[in-house]
Amino acid sequence: MAWFWRSRRDKENREGADEGVPVADNAGKIKKFKKPISSIPEAVTNTRIRETLEAIGLYFLTDPDGDLYFRIDGSSYYIFLDNQGSTLVTRGIWYPRAPVHTRMKLARIANSRNERAYWPTCSLRVDDSGGITLLADTAVPVSDGLSDRQLRQCLECGINSTVNYFRELEDAFPETRFGDDPLMGGD
Repeated sequence: MAWFWRSRRDKENREGADEGVPVADNAGKIKKFKKPISSIPEAVTNTRIRETLEAIGLYFLTDPDGDLYFRIDGSSYYIFLDNQGSTLVTRGIWYPRAPVHTRMKLARIANSRNERAYWPTCSLRVDDSGGITLLADTAVPVSDGLSDRQLRQCLECGINSTVNYFRELEDAFPETRFGDDPLMGGD
């Protein structure tokens, strides 16, 4: 039966039956891809990434290097291609900067997540001021190109898995703003 559905889907794609996937924006309006969705792998470029994020309905900004960034639940997200353009990276930075005394608990949570989930790769770093920054990266090799659906799936998986990880951190640390000290991520 799987063969039937796969061959039917392939036939529909060859006939151009798929004219875009409807996506609702935040106001509930239906948006579509500007072009028909391609099932043929193409080079991944910042333009294709922008178009895909727009089709998803995600609002973002572009930094001087051309990297895309946005915020979800107060945490920062960056999407960029490495220098050679061979790897698509989705990086999340958890908004609260945790105090150094929470390092072991945070490391256990990050290691546990890394053991049980393929995405994202979770890590932490201690900065000079004694705060801990938590990072979550999803890296996908794209040197052979991706179809529109593959690109969309990679972006959605990278963003959604990172959001879920950060929510897991907030469940483990209900006091996620760690006080009013601006060096520790408070307001």
